[in-house]
This record gives sequence, structure tokens and C-alpha cells, in this order.
Amino acid sequence: MRFATYEQHGRSRVATVGDDGVLHPQPGTASLLDLIQAGPEALREAGNATLRVPGGPHVSQVRLLPPLQPPSIRDFVTFEEHVEGVRRSMDGTTGVPDAWYDAPTSYFTNPYAVIGREDCDLTPEQARDHIIGYTIYNDWSARDLQSREMQVGLGPCKGKYTVTTLGPYLVTADELEPYRDSDGLLRLALTAEINGEVVGKDLLSARTYHRSSPATPSPSPSRASAPSRTPSYPVPNRWPSPAPANAPRNRVTNPPSSSTGSTTTRIEERAMTKSPGKRGRVAVIGAGPGGLAAALSVHQAGHDVVLFERYPQARPAGTILNLWPAPIKALGLLGVNIEDLGAPCKAEFRNASGRRRVSAAIPEDVVRDYGGGFIGLLRPELYERLLDALPEGVLRVNHTVERVEQDESGVRLHFADGRIHETDVVIGADGIDSLVRRTLWGDSPKREHNLHVIGGYTFDKSIEAEPGMCVLSHSRTVQGSWTAIRDKGRDGHQWWVLEAFDTSQEFTGDPHSIATTLGQAFARPLPQLIAATDPAHVQRWAIRDRKPLGQWSKGRATLVGDAAHPTSPYAAYGAGMAIEDGYFIGRRLGGIDLTDYQAVREALDAFEAPRKPHTARQSQQAYVLGQVFHHAPRALRPIRDAILDHTRLMQKVVGDSTPSSILTQLGEIDRAEERFTTLRASGS
Repeated sequence: MRFATYEQHGRSRVATVGDDGVLHPQPGTASLLDLIQAGPEALREAGNATLRVPGGPHVSQVRLLPPLQPPSIRDFVTFEEHVEGVRRSMDGTTGVPDAWYDAPTSYFTNPYAVIGREDCDLTPEQARDHIIGYTIYNDWSARDLQSREMQVGLGPCKGKYTVTTLGPYLVTADELEPYRDSDGLLRLALTAEINGEVVGKDLLSARTYHRSSPATPSPSPSRASAPSRTPSYPVPNRWPSPAPANAPRNRVTNPPSSSTGSTTTRIEERAMTKSPGKRGRVAVIGAGPGGLAAALSVHQAGHDVVLFERYPQARPAGTILNLWPAPIKALGLLGVNIEDLGAPCKAEFRNASGRRRVSAAIPEDVVRDYGGGFIGLLRPELYERLLDALPEGVLRVNHTVERVEQDESGVRLHFADGRIHETDVVIGADGIDSLVRRTLWGDSPKREHNLHVIGGYTFDKSIEAEPGMCVLSHSRTVQGSWTAIRDKGRDGHQWWVLEAFDTSQEFTGDPHSIATTLGQAFARPLPQLIAATDPAHVQRWAIRDRKPLGQWSKGRATLVGDAAHPTSPYAAYGAGMAIEDGYFIGRRLGGIDLTDYQAVREALDAFEAPRKPHTARQSQQAYVLGQVFHHAPRALRPIRDAILDHTRLMQKVVGDSTPSSILTQLGEIDRAEERFTTLRASGS
């Protein structure tokens, strides 16, 4: 069980820490020391009681304080290897002096084990029963100064100011008992890192007092026996400034068993990487591609971010997906693994018999740099990679926001369970039915396209298809399309058919059967791909959007993705634009003091200004194409198809202009990244 002390809204509280990082405050408890002094059973009962009721804030939303202020701290400063190393580095002497065995050196500082009750004249085995828990401790020493000061013979001065970092949690002793070795020592692998660089590591079991033997006198008993502290490690000449109390993230993980078969636990402490500007608080509502990208970008901008999702997990709203180069580039800059993300494709429009009408014009350097002008993939893998890149503790599932309130001082989110979350900025990534959009701009009717799409995927290797292609074909009334995909290292294909459908009517058919019938009008391999698809891998959905907004942001709130510009799949760009939105909003908030209302307003306006015309064009064009291909009067359809088959009209509109507009976002990303990199370098 883990316990923490935290500060929020100027008030400090003691809490039990859940496995998901949610803090469960201890009612009426002013200090963790009070619970410790009540004994281990009382501590455990208090922790279990709070875990049974709804929690409070997440650890990422608060300032973590030292878990306790101990009445006294005793450091058994020197284990044998340390004594040997110090003597060797100071004067070249080897071995351990006999005086150390008479009374091992200690001074009052540096806790590792927290003693729960007083006693005296204890054996080592008895002393262990008095330890109520463990915490992580770092002392901040300037060893380059200390080594020179010690030459005076009066001990350290400026080299050891006894500044300490304690916490962030107290872990009860029973949690670590499974990791004791055959000698009864805690076999915990300790790794010391500074900004990701490992500067020292060792086993805790190697950093303790050796058992006495006939040749080694036993140390004198002390009032409180305890394991030794975290091992010393080389210190750089220039220390970074101590990070805020809630900056380090301490993780306990179980790595594979060692060659001897014993399991170790690794305790890591990571210092906060340098980020531009004053840290602010940002809440993102909705864990779709736009929300996940926004959370990643805001985190990189150095702000505290939390991502609220109403469902039990972040889940895709479909399976089939294509991405253009700009969102792929944004994903890479956000730290998402884009290696082998999808199948590189060349995009073409054809008629139902297979005659090419349009070839997407993608510059050769873009094809080279992004493995093609277009990639085909499945949404679940994109979600997995986005979630893998998301820092621990950012995502909060089962959090339904029911009301958003704001004024110039901040934003308050009201949840279905009665909790309230305060933040500086809120980003609505909550889809076409966005609560944030309704709150800012009122409700507006959805625009029904009166179309529906049925799509699926297969990894059947027996089907022959042109490699590396995305083919979008049209008959007089139906679109039938397919594209290569890569998913978890497997090659396959996804497909979809799209036709007019009165969305005011209930759909009662079988999607796979309808797709099979519609696909018969098209050239190979579309009918074969549909036939090879497991019906469980087929989905159907109606197409609708909303007309573009003239303004996305108001006050301290803004919108991204479908909350701002829901888009028909005719654009094959909805998820891509959402990812771009998320990338750009975080870059715009970099270096901004989010407590400054005017600065927030200017940043949000600067974010949406270039995004609105770009996304509105794509959304509106997707709507128009759907109407042209599926709602044209019967008498005009042959004329439409003759124009598309025998002129360059569609090539100019869809093959040249649309890709060019989308690829301009590569340059926008370059400019945003240059500005952001400059901010990070300056630390402003």
C-alpha cells in the first residue's frame, strides 16, 4: 500500500494512492506521522477504508510533498564497500579501519526505512519488525567541493548542505517482503538517473551491513536499526536545480528474473526534463486521436495535462484508416513510434471497370521520406502506439464530464460522480457530439449526408492485388474502394463500399451481405477481398457532419478534431486533421503562462487561425464529393461520368489541389517545430 502527502489549492492532505495514481484522501488526518504512530494495523486499515470510496485528484493534478516529516533521521552512512571506496579515493589507503567495526558511523539524516515504533537493544531480526515502510531518498551533495573540504579534517561544509528529496510515497513494508533474498536482505535494483542518463546502479542487498562473524565484532546495538540508504554515485560538476516536488516519477517494476532465478525490483527516479515556460494545467476531454495527440503535445510543452475519457478504456470508433504524411510527421514529433506503422500506398481514383481517372500528385521527396504518399493501417494499432507514448497517469478513464464552467481565472469541469476538476485551459476533443462545443457555441443540427459506408479488413494472402495501392472506384451510385494495410507486422487489405441511404430510416440489413452485393459491380480484387473478410471484421456507419464553425475558441477553452470540424470519410483525413490539431495546440501553448488570461486568449486564437480555413476546405469538399457521386439526378450521372473519364477536371480538383493543400501542413509543422525548439532551448 502506498501513502502520499500532497498540496492542492493551498491545502496539504494525506492520502492513500491507488494503483491508477488516484489519491484517496484520509479524512481528518493532518499528518501521515499520526497514522504511523498508531501502528501498522491502523495504517493498513485506514488505507483500505479510503480505497473503498471514490477517490479525489490524480497525482498529476497536485503538488506532491514529502510523505512525512520524521521527528528524527539517522543515516548509517557507511557500509563497508563505501568506506573502502572513500579511503581509496581520498588518500589511496585500502581496507576498512578497525574502528568502523567498533561503532559503524552514523549521523542524523537520510531515512530509507521508516521506523514505526520505538524500542532499544534489538537484534537485526527484531529491528525489521519495527520498520513500517520504505521511501526513496536522495541527498544533494557537491562531491567536487566535499573532497577538497575533507582535506581540512573538520568534515564537509558547503559540499553537503543536507538538502534532501524524500518520497514521493511511503510504501508499507509488507509490499517489499517478497523481494528478500536468502540472507533476508532486500534484493532491489536501484538505478540513479539524471534527465534519463544513468549515473549509478546497484542492488540494495549489496549496500547493507555485513553479518558479523568470529573475525568481525558485531556493531553496537542502536535505538533504531535500519537498512542502509540508496548507494552513493558519481556526481557531475554542475547539478541541475532541484525539480518541483511533483516532478520526479518513481516507478516500481518487476524485470525478468536474474540468472540465479531471483526476482528483483527496479526503483527508478527520473528528473523532469527541461520544458519551456511556466507550468500550467490543461485538461483534454476525449481520448480519440485528437485528444491523445493534444495531451502528448501539451505534455511536451511543459504543462501538467490530464486526459479524461468517459469509457472504461480509450478505444477506436472504427477499424479502417488511412493517414497522409503531415499527421505521420506530427506523430513522430510527438514521440509516437511510427516505424512500420502502415502500408505505403499510391492513391488513385478509378471507374468501376478499373480505368484510372485520378492519380494523387505527391512529390518524390515526400514519397521517399514518408514511405509513400498515403499509408493504410488499422485504428487499434494507432491507438496502441499513441497510448504507449502517453506519460503514465495522464489518461483517466470512466470520467464523464457533464458541465464545463469558466471565467477569466480558470475552468471547472463537473463530473457525473459529483467531483470537480479545476484547470487553466480545457481542450474539447469529445467528437461530433462535443459537450465543450455546445457549451461554447450552443447546439447546432448535424448535417445528414444520407450516405452510409460498410467496411472491413482481411489478411488473406491468397488474394492477388496490386501492391502498395489505394484504389477508390465509383460506379454510377456506389463507391467501392480498397487499400493495402500493415498491422502488427502483417500485410493485408482494407476495403469499403459507400452508397446513398436515408439515415432517417432504421438500418436492418446484414452489412457483410450488402457489401458483397455492392462489390460485385467493381473490378478485382474488391469482390474477392469482401468475400474473404470475416463478418466479425465488418462495420457499418452512417455519414454525417456539422457545418464548419467560424470560431473554435472562447475564453480558456478550444476544440480539436471532430469537436471542431467533423468530416466525412470522403476526405480520408478526419483522424489525420485531428492529430494535426492536437500537435499544433500543444506547440502554441508552449512558453505560455496559463494563469495569464490574455496570454491564453492570444495563444488559442493563434492556434485556430491557420487551422480553420484548412479544415473547413477539407470538410466541405468531402461533403460536396459525397453529393456529386451519390445524389446526382439520374439523368446527369452519365454526363458526370463521361466528364470524369475523359477530362482532367477531377485530376485538378482531387488529384492535384487536395494533396497540395494537405502537404502544405508539412511546412506548417516545420515552422511550428522551429519556434517550439527555440523556446525549449531558451527555457522561456
